[in-house]
Amino acid sequence: MCVDVPGDLGVAEETFTAMMRERDGSDADIAHLIETRDALDVLIRANSRHRAELSTAPEPVAQFA
Repeated sequence: MCVDVPGDLGVAEETFTAMMRERDGSDADIAHLIETRDALDVLIRANSRHRAELSTAPEPVAQFA
């Protein structure tokens, strides 16, 4: 790590590259989590509408043969 060898530009560059790679990975993870959350929001809204419809629907009438 660059703090271990403060005068070594090569180590500092490698460390910078590693940190940028980690940050890019974090950005990708965050983007995936946002997409997942947005998809869940769509499903939650659909489920909420469905539950509301079920709670106001009349009870089915039993039919005897």
